[in-house]
Amino acid sequence: MTDARVHFEISAPKPASHVFQVRMTIQKPDSVEQILSLPAWIPGSYLLREFAKNLGPVTAYVGDQPLPVQKIDRNTWAVRGAEGTLTMAYEVYAWDLSVRSAHLDQTHGYYNGTSVCLMAHGLEGERHTVELLAPTDAKCIGWQVATTLKRLSGDPWGFGTFEAPDY
Repeated sequence: MTDARVHFEISAPKPASHVFQVRMTIQKPDSVEQILSLPAWIPGSYLLREFAKNLGPVTAYVGDQPLPVQKIDRNTWAVRGAEGTLTMAYEVYAWDLSVRSAHLDQTHGYYNGTSVCLMAHGLEGERHTVELLAPTDAKCIGWQVATTLKRLSGDPWGFGTFEAPDY
C-alpha cells in the first residue's frame, strides 16, 4: 500500500480464465456517498464503449465490514457510509484483443486503464498508484511489464508499484 489517495492492486491469479482481479483502496472517501464509475470512452476512439459489461460483482468494505454497493446506471456505482478506508473489489473479464480494452491469457496480459480502473468521483485529480502482481501460473514465468507510469518499486521490466499523477 502507498500513501496515494487511490490505490489499485491488479492481479491475474488464473490467466487462462481471462479475468483480472482488482482491489481499489480509497483513503478518505466521501462518507456520505462515494460515486465510482468506469468511463464509456477511451482517448482516440470516438465511439461509446461498454467497458462496465466486463466487470464482475462489485463489492465494498471498510475493514472487514461489508457495505452495500448500489448500481446507479450501466457504468456508475455508489457506496454510502464509508467511514474510513474504503476497499472496492471486483473482477474484469479480459478477452478483447484490441488496444481499447483488456486481454488476458497464459501468453500475455494487457489492459487500458479505462477498462479496468474505476474512477472515484471527486478524486480524479489526486495521485493514484497501481500495484501489478505477477501471475503465479507456471506458463507465465518470464512475463515483463511495460507501462508509461512512473515506477515506484520493482526491478526494471518487473512487476511492482507505479504512479499516476491523477486518474
